[in-house]
Amino acid sequence: MFLVSAEALSETVNESNLKQGMLYPPLSSIRSVSKKISIEVAKYAYKAKSTSEQEPSNVDAYIDKMMYLPEYISYS
Repeated sequence: MFLVSAEALSETVNESNLKQGMLYPPLSSIRSVSKKISIEVAKYAYKAKSTSEQEPSNVDAYIDKMMYLPEYISYS
């Protein structure tokens, strides 16, 4: 799963990032990068039968549903 994570992360670094000397994608894309990694790891886990949970019909939508979304209440 570490290898799957590393491969998914490497796919998020584009040519522009590399030309700027960046080894990782910009922090501003952390949610989309985290989602991509999560989807690939989940798919691997289901394929390898490393989980007792039933595979959802749409892993992408399941990850969207499970991702934490910080929402803050405005008291003003």
